[in-house]
Amino acid sequence: MKKILYICLAALGLSACQKDEVTDTKELRYMNLSYGSDPQQTYDMYLPAGRTHETPLMIFIHGGGWAAGDKSDFTAILATLEEQGFAIANINYRLANILTGDIHPAQPNDVRLAVDHLISKAGEYKISADQIVLAGHSAGGHLALYTSLQLNDDDAIKGAISLAGPTDLTDPYYQSIPDLSLLLLNYIGFTIDAAPGLYTLASPVTHVTAEATPMLLLYGELDVTVPVSNGTSMDAACAAAGADYTYISYPAYGHELGTGTLGLPADVRDPILDFMNNY
Repeated sequence: MKKILYICLAALGLSACQKDEVTDTKELRYMNLSYGSDPQQTYDMYLPAGRTHETPLMIFIHGGGWAAGDKSDFTAILATLEEQGFAIANINYRLANILTGDIHPAQPNDVRLAVDHLISKAGEYKISADQIVLAGHSAGGHLALYTSLQLNDDDAIKGAISLAGPTDLTDPYYQSIPDLSLLLLNYIGFTIDAAPGLYTLASPVTHVTAEATPMLLLYGELDVTVPVSNGTSMDAACAAAGADYTYISYPAYGHELGTGTLGLPADVRDPILDFMNNY
């Protein structure tokens, strides 16, 4: 009788362990974790209640012209998405600085480093290592696209979302505005006249193929920072290549795409949720 009781208890213990490994009902947040050795390589982790090993992960990348900004800029936006049951890693990266040599491709390399780190932590966080989507606003949107197109040979990244991200760094619009041309100089390390090829290679539009990671492209037609021409050129490149993508432009939105302290407007949020649920 005692032996049978031990077996039953062991079986119950095993069952409980397996259940705990599959589902964690607590919402957890960890702030300022490290994914690399540089002080700027940090992230905040948002883990939803009821998550499982099939819970998708969004890695969100802030904007700021590659040279400024911080993950804390997007707390309200990410809270909107976390409520929908997604795990979110909100990352910082080495900010571009031509004087220190932190220029392209340091920033997309950081994004990929964060991807690898989070894959290694998926078991601990009880989330999926196979459903990772990159998303970002402005410069962060560029990094999401570039990393998914150029640093994804293992197909670890299943999708990329660009909210007003630059896609064509050779667009003459950027050179027509001194502040924007200086941001690109600081990011690339050279003027476009000195190294036009580097601008082309750093542009996501250059790297679109039929096998490209699925993409969601969201652009405001009133944007005076990243012109809607960057959205339409990416739309055209994706269509010509036969890529898996969705392009949406918003006639009434500018660079911020209607975002604010209340988070994402429904017409921007809903396509993101649909994309996350599909990939």
